[in-house]
Amino acid sequence: MDNFLDGGVAELEIARAALQDQDQKKQIFLETERTLKARQKELEIQKKRIEEKIISAVKKARAGLDKEYEGQIVSAEKAIKDAETKKKNAKAAAVNM
Repeated sequence: MDNFLDGGVAELEIARAALQDQDQKKQIFLETERTLKARQKELEIQKKRIEEKIISAVKKARAGLDKEYEGQIVSAEKAIKDAETKKKNAKAAAVNM
């Protein structure tokens, strides 16, 4: 039997079943590939959302720290100014005695 067509109906049925099986496997592969691409796209979207949340949280934390430090600087400058004023007043009082 050089040609599978010479094998008769049984050979043709086997060939048909093999082709159907191959087609089924191809469809499963294509569906799996589509699903994989969709999941990869979802993953990229989630990564971007997480990155945006991290950036936002860092900005908020930094703004809070900046505000706190500015408050401490203003407070320290006020304390220095008050100390200089007291020193000046004490010097003036000592001179007037």
